[in-house]
Amino acid sequence: MMALKKFLYGILLMLFCALCCPGKASAETDGAADQIGEKTKDAVILLLLQPQIKAAVNTYYSEYITGNPNTELFYTDIAGIEKSDPAPNDGAYAWYNITVEVMPYIGAHNVIGKDRITVTVDVNGNAGVINFKHLESYDISQYYNVQGRYAGLIEYKGASLIQTTISRSSPRSNRLSGS
Repeated sequence: MMALKKFLYGILLMLFCALCCPGKASAETDGAADQIGEKTKDAVILLLLQPQIKAAVNTYYSEYITGNPNTELFYTDIAGIEKSDPAPNDGAYAWYNITVEVMPYIGAHNVIGKDRITVTVDVNGNAGVINFKHLESYDISQYYNVQGRYAGLIEYKGASLIQTTISRSSPRSNRLSGS
């Protein structure tokens, strides 16, 4: 399992390198093919970051509801990718900060909020959340204490979903999880 995880992060790293250092574009490539390629790259990046995204969302919402909200590709977008400058001790190696916006949901795609999460990925494929910001809250009162198939999955804990930021000061000061 650990080898597979490292392999997947290696693929993610190769995708970043391909995005940062594109080769010559073919004259035969049309706009539609380029658009499909970008959507595919985004989907692969989001799939590889899904464990970090899911863990951050579960941690935040565990204060407000029982059960874990779902996160899926169709409710997740890449807001930006930045190449960070290497630290003096890291030599020439850079880190990539990927910011995503996700809309977690419960039940039959009932969106409960909107969050912005920044994940840092290093050259070894290690990834970890360095910033979590809750952007929007939606009324979830209609979803708690439900009957039928969702009974017991969601129970409102009485706290209000408020705008919150959780951030680590530096990705290097606290080594990334997922190695």
